[in-house]
Parts: sequence; structure tokens; C-alpha cells
Amino acid sequence: MLNAQFSRLFHLILDTRHLTLFLASLLLCASALRTDAQPALPAGATNAANSLAPFQAALSLLPYWDKTLTNTFSAGEFTLEAAPAWKTMTAAGNTPYVSVGGDYFFKRYLAIGGELLTFGNGQGSSSLDSALANLTLRKDIGNIAGYALIGAGYDFNTDRFVAALGPGITYRYSTGIGLFVDTRWTIEGTAKERNGWLTRVGVQLHF
Repeated sequence: MLNAQFSRLFHLILDTRHLTLFLASLLLCASALRTDAQPALPAGATNAANSLAPFQAALSLLPYWDKTLTNTFSAGEFTLEAAPAWKTMTAAGNTPYVSVGGDYFFKRYLAIGGELLTFGNGQGSSSLDSALANLTLRKDIGNIAGYALIGAGYDFNTDRFVAALGPGITYRYSTGIGLFVDTRWTIEGTAKERNGWLTRVGVQLHF
């Protein structure tokens, strides 16, 4: 019953196609707002050099590590994140899964948060798979941070409690947008097919 109630509320915003458009829009915003993009070409640049401008613009979106940006991560920040997710264990529905969540860092290195996982039903909508509460331990160096994710929650499809543990890494642009990738070992019981890896690659907004 809980699954059906959550499904009606979240299926529009958690549909995989909507999420893809959302992630693409955020990356376009990063391209438009970013102030530390490639420097302008000199006045005497050749036409051949000018023809590389589209490639330089694309390269400016790639993450780069700057250890001098020591204030990129701080205490008191709130993050929202969205990502497609993949499970290695037996799926309860069609994949890929979708993950949305948020975290509050009451310390620079420590946060609590929540996460919802859904799966597409193959007919343009989605259903709730599981809900988790997460503890995040973070260590940053410049504009990149590594973290450990510890989570516990409930799987509404299998009616089982869930525990998870795994590492991740996040990169932040100067525009308030970040990219992240993480993976975690998820345990839903003693049966081997119920346990496995859950991996996410997605976008974060921090405030």
C-alpha cells in the first residue's frame, strides 16, 4: 500500500526520461554560468585556432582538480542530488533505477540525509523501490571530495530492511553544481541474490 501511495506522488518527477532532461539542463547551466572557463583567444589568432572554440567549450565542462579551492566544501550546506542507479542484485522491476535525495552537512565532514530509489515500469512511469536514511563522512581536497556512505532503510517491494555501505567521490564547479559517482554494498537478507552493489552517477546542487 505504501508503495502505491508513493508511486502516485513521485512518478512524474522520477521518470527516467524527465531525469535525463533535468541532468542535461543542469550541465547547460554550468556551461553558461561558469566563470573560470577557457581564456579568450588573442586578437591575432588564426582561423584554424578559432575553429577549435567549440571543442574548448566542451572541454571546459570536464572536471579538473584545483587543490587551492579550500572553501569549496563547508559546514552548514545542504545538497540535493539526482542520478540514475544500477543494481547488481535481482531487480524488483525494470532498470535503470533512479535515485533522488538530499543531505545536510552540520559539520564539514559529516552529514545526515535521505534518499528514495525508484524503478521504471516500462510504461513511462515509475514505482518506489526503497527509502533510506544515510550518514555521510566526507574528506575534501580543493574542489574534489571523497566520502563514505552508510545507509539503512526499507525495501517496499521485498518488505525487508536494507543496510548499505560504500565509497564515493564528488567534484564541484564554481556555479553551485557538482558531479558525483558512488557505489555501495547493499544487504537485504541472507539470500545471496538479495545482496549486491548499487552504483550511482549523477548531479548535485549545493546551497
